[in-house]
Amino acid sequence: MNNKHNCFNVTPEIDQNFQSLHSNSNIQTQFPTTQALSASNQSMLYIEDDVSHNRQCAESETISHKTNNTSKFCVKDELKTKVVKNVDNYCYNKEISPPSFQSNKKFSIDIQSISTRSFHSSSDSTISTEFGMEAGKEAAARACALKHVHSGCKLGVGSGSTVKYLVDFLKEQVSLGKLNDIKCVPTSFLTKKWLCEANLPVYSLESLPSLDVCIDGADEVDLNNLNCIKGGGGCLTQEKIVQSCSKNFFIIADNSKKSECLGMRWKTIPLEVVPFGYVPISKKIEETLGGHCSLRMAHKKCGPVITDNNCYVIDWHFPASFVNADHDWSKTNNFLINLPGIVETGLFLNVANEAFFATNEGTVEHIKKF
Repeated sequence: MNNKHNCFNVTPEIDQNFQSLHSNSNIQTQFPTTQALSASNQSMLYIEDDVSHNRQCAESETISHKTNNTSKFCVKDELKTKVVKNVDNYCYNKEISPPSFQSNKKFSIDIQSISTRSFHSSSDSTISTEFGMEAGKEAAARACALKHVHSGCKLGVGSGSTVKYLVDFLKEQVSLGKLNDIKCVPTSFLTKKWLCEANLPVYSLESLPSLDVCIDGADEVDLNNLNCIKGGGGCLTQEKIVQSCSKNFFIIADNSKKSECLGMRWKTIPLEVVPFGYVPISKKIEETLGGHCSLRMAHKKCGPVITDNNCYVIDWHFPASFVNADHDWSKTNNFLINLPGIVETGLFLNVANEAFFATNEGTVEHIKKF
């Protein structure tokens, strides 16, 4: 499958002329100060398997700098001091040696890349704390919305940190009178909360079963076919239902989610299951397909994660042999979805039309499947 790649920056001013935008256009970046980092997407410091959250108010702790027509966010010295102090206190309490921050590196642009374990999956991932990535996430959300969301649009709104920027942008456009009569169907409780807080019209599939567009995030996207692994946030079933009701499906994500084939970055397939059957389901998968299954445990309650559908989530750590361009994920998905007790899988195959990836520089890479 051939995909078309474009890289461009997004500015709030371009929406008036966006209809004339061609796939190879270059657009300058200029983010409004009101669209600075949201508190829910601040850098988090992870040490070993314990988590120390460093969430700062971005509007007061960051300043925007424009370099080579690209917005980059720099951290003030005060934020560095707070982070180092929090690290020292954490290490003292844990009786471990604190890490050293190299003073010869630009702390304002690259704090460091930290290897961590995801809240909602047992798979390893590496996240970047660069604030340029957050600017890129906002740019990706804007680019997708400007191209595909219009007045009167019936829109499925996905889940995840990049989708929060989409909600913020929709709120901005509606308040400016540039977007009218949109109808939003959320894929999760949290997304519904965001939409309500933004005073955007919220509908259910009972009243709006057919949608024009669905825009959602992803945990991993292969660049050849735009197949996705989703479900890191536990919303996979509702996300897949809303996607299936939409004429077009678009992905917005940061570029750490790109891969040549599924499984290179995200090492598990989330499976939403009926609680009654999670043990025999896990056993059957391990015996037939290999790998191992783990019941996803909650981090702020004792016990497993409970989805919006009152189900459990199993994270299936598939065999390493599955990670190749020739693996038939459709066959794997068919086996999984036919197991009694599995409600839905996190494999989204052959459904995405386009993907918008945020870069560390605050730009957007656009990939379209022909």
